[in-house]
Amino acid sequence: MNTKDIIDTVALIGIGGLLKSAFDYFYVEKRKRKDQSRHEFKELRYKAILILCHSLLDYETSIEKLSNHRPDIQSKEELIKEIELEWFNMALYASDTVILATKKFILSNSHENLTNMILAMRRSLYDIKSSLSFQDFTL
Repeated sequence: MNTKDIIDTVALIGIGGLLKSAFDYFYVEKRKRKDQSRHEFKELRYKAILILCHSLLDYETSIEKLSNHRPDIQSKEELIKEIELEWFNMALYASDTVILATKKFILSNSHENLTNMILAMRRSLYDIKSSLSFQDFTL
């Protein structure tokens, strides 16, 4: 093998390495952006669901504020239907634990079931393992 062949081989290896690095970088970056977008969507939906559920538990106090943000919801029954629709939609993005905790809240509206939903959503979004209980979320 002569010097020119060695230089050509080294140059090809270098170019190949650069191309692979560039491909890996763009692939990883694209994946990160996609994961970040998915996380932001899930966080936004969870916040909206929590506000709806909290409004249901404290309907009489929350109805005025709720109607300012969601004028389409005019009754407690419509609010319940909206929460059920959100639960149905979360089949696309929520963890099993969040889906089950939300279902439990829908079947039995209580502050304790709402707290369990909050804890499930925290685990789903941020992988927070919590020792908080229902009492820790009451004022």
